[in-house]
Amino acid sequence: MKLAKTVMSLTLGLALSASVYADGAAKFAQGGCTACHQPAVDTAGPSLKAISAAYKGNEAALISFLAGKGAPKLATGRFAGQFETLMKPQVANGSAKWTAAERIDVAKHIMKK
Repeated sequence: MKLAKTVMSLTLGLALSASVYADGAAKFAQGGCTACHQPAVDTAGPSLKAISAAYKGNEAALISFLAGKGAPKLATGRFAGQFETLMKPQVANGSAKWTAAERIDVAKHIMKK
């Protein structure tokens, strides 16, 4: 009986995790983020892989950034100056208006890259 409950809990947990990633990917696309952010290649903005590496171990900072609090960790080098001109308006008019749960879902989607 205990084993069955454990297996059910793990299965449900995995299903919910997959659902969160799917919801985060959908919200990421719906928010227009894919116009500048691709999975593995830097384009107009850093890749999801680069963002994930920059926020590794600090998903809370990414969620905070998506809420419009603080500057991005990738605002140097090729992306210097882009925050104020390109990304800040996107955050203010987009992800900052998402629910907290939506920002968490998107952050999880980004961090799995």
